[in-house]
Amino acid sequence: MKLLSTILISWLSFLVESTKGEEFELPQGTYPVSEETAKIKNDSKTREFEFFEGSEWQMWDFKKASATSGGSVTCTCREGTGCNPDQAGNCYMMSCTLCKKETSGVMMRSERSGEVGLIGSKEALEKNLPYTDEALFDVKIVKDALMDFEKKYEEYLVIENDYCSKSMSSGKCQAQEGHTFIAVNVYGSTTFVPAKKEILRAVSGSVVTVSSLSCSCNVSGSCPMDSTWGHKYCDASSCTSCTMHGVAKIHQSVAKIHQG
Repeated sequence: MKLLSTILISWLSFLVESTKGEEFELPQGTYPVSEETAKIKNDSKTREFEFFEGSEWQMWDFKKASATSGGSVTCTCREGTGCNPDQAGNCYMMSCTLCKKETSGVMMRSERSGEVGLIGSKEALEKNLPYTDEALFDVKIVKDALMDFEKKYEEYLVIENDYCSKSMSSGKCQAQEGHTFIAVNVYGSTTFVPAKKEILRAVSGSVVTVSSLSCSCNVSGSCPMDSTWGHKYCDASSCTSCTMHGVAKIHQSVAKIHQG
């Protein structure tokens, strides 16, 4: 009888699946509200911004190695004209062929409201930034949180920077057989990590997944798909606005497999 119960429990665990919600195109995200000023000096253009009191957003200042309530980005055109800073802190080029970017830091949610974890809703994607800055991965508190996240799900994550080795040039990546991309919140930015589909049965709650990703530049320039520690995102450093595309699904688990 005991043997039969054990077999039954194992079989039920194997059959645990997740319910799938309707499909939707990945939303573009939202820029935080801030007070902004613009300055022009010779061939350089600077955008300064300050987050309002009580905002969940902050800047991690590179020189101070600490969080601040605001920051700046300066764009200088070296060849041609038209190199302007945008809301995301990127420099977009119109007729400029060589642009130098200088920024005071990287935008991120504060420690009290930020985290690294699975994204489970379309609304959460919409509230995150429309872009992901590679510099975010250099911040120590982010590094530590990423390590904890990877340790928690190490059995399922496929942490490979060369996953879809041509994605840097093509801007496209298709999940391999038996894999899917899971949406991850990284202190207010969204990344997508390849994972074994078994993760959908191993976690409780909801998870946003995508089977195919692509990056496109909305106005001009290039928008490659970058990867840091296996986390994929669109690099908008050389275009006005860069969008991650993909048809997403929300998987709601009906039960949780307890890891022994």
